[in-house]
Amino acid sequence: MFSVCIAGGASSGKKKVCDLIIRRLKDGLVDHSSKVAIIKMEDFYRELTAEERKLLETGEYNFDHPDAIDFELLASKLDLLSRGVPCQLPKWDYQQHKRLTGSVELSSNPDVVIVVGTLVLYNKQVRDFFNLKVFVDVDSDIRLARQVVRDTEERYQKPLEAVLGNYLNFVKPSFEDFILPTKKYANVVIPRGADNHVAIGLLATHIVDILKETPLSEEKWFGECIVSALKVSSTFYHITRERIGNWRNDALQCSVVWSNPFLVSFPSK
Repeated sequence: MFSVCIAGGASSGKKKVCDLIIRRLKDGLVDHSSKVAIIKMEDFYRELTAEERKLLETGEYNFDHPDAIDFELLASKLDLLSRGVPCQLPKWDYQQHKRLTGSVELSSNPDVVIVVGTLVLYNKQVRDFFNLKVFVDVDSDIRLARQVVRDTEERYQKPLEAVLGNYLNFVKPSFEDFILPTKKYANVVIPRGADNHVAIGLLATHIVDILKETPLSEEKWFGECIVSALKVSSTFYHITRERIGNWRNDALQCSVVWSNPFLVSFPSK
């Protein structure tokens, strides 16, 4: 099993990045029987106490704080999956703010497990399960605009004033205090999120290589690397890729920066 986590600020497009990776995996694999399991960290919110429910009613409960997450439960589920044991995953009700009585069964032996969540890199016990750690880095203004749309129209239908108040009081401080510092744990940082197709392509290619179990040797990898300068609207991608240890078992270090001057492309096998 190859495990990936995708972290980043609220409304940074983590789920969309996950969907694009899965789409590219399906396109890159000849054997489409490979199983990919998606786990949302938000489903691991703790059950609220009576006191916390009172805070929720007055808009004073912070779901963006690490204390809101049951990391111990998440770690236990990841441990079961890593040992090939089927497990039941919780499901969170966003309207009632509680766990649903039923659960979602996740079959044993998925080929790839992707865990998505703002704080998925925060807890060391959880973080150490992942072969590949991704941080989606998107401008705060873009994230705020997306969150306004999500919380006023898609998920909660909250008043705009409540969404902005929640952002200023909880989302922004929690991002700066707890989420952004976890960026240092990431093997891959993706600026602009789902718009960064080059970075997502590199990630998917790496995972496909692992699933096919035919990784390139380090010498062949760098020997066949093609570096080309391709202008894209007078701006270039600068991509650096660093191999760490064994290709199959260790992480790919990939930093994709929206800057000058080159687009570094890598040959297909």
